Amino acid sequence: MQHPEAVTQAIWPRRWHPSSGVGLVSAFLTSDWHRVREALEDCLIHGDTVSELDQNELARHGLRLGDFLDLPDKGQARELFLLGWMPFEIALILDMDEPLVAESVARISPSTWQILHGHAQGLSVKQLHASTPFTRTWIYKVLASRGLTPNVQPGRASELSARKKEEVLRRWRIGEPLVAIATQTGATIHQVNYIVRKNR
Repeated sequence: MQHPEAVTQAIWPRRWHPSSGVGLVSAFLTSDWHRVREALEDCLIHGDTVSELDQNELARHGLRLGDFLDLPDKGQARELFLLGWMPFEIALILDMDEPLVAESVARISPSTWQILHGHAQGLSVKQLHASTPFTRTWIYKVLASRGLTPNVQPGRASELSARKKEEVLRRWRIGEPLVAIATQTGATIHQVNYIVRKNR
């Protein structure tokens, strides 16, 4: 029996293999994302519950868990591929034949995950354009198709509403880590730091 990676290489030519991208894997894939990946895989394979924190992180990538779980296998395969899973991994997770997975994702650029992960990390369209092989027009199209609002340039973050500021403070007062507060509220880490400093 062939190793899954060998099968993937046969189905998935090297030039389209996600690992052959522009070297942004380590920049975009945080330890938080590895935890989220594991949680989603456990949900799909074992029926485990995905925590609210991990569901929020998936939403920052344009995946709403409830909608995702209602999709047929091919739809779930496309979603996982868009977020960086390899076809052989998807085949194992969803118990699908790998050629069927490859067929399901054939029209999707294997580098699209870079847009979604970069966006979730706070990169603007200009920064994503400079860091990925995609045009600005395509980046806007991908973000819009997933219901995501493009990030503004660094230093020009959208103003938080009074309600969001109160939520940041409430979470800080109960001891949540600043990064988790930013993830949960949609604020930037700089905004969270500023609000916390102002209210010490």
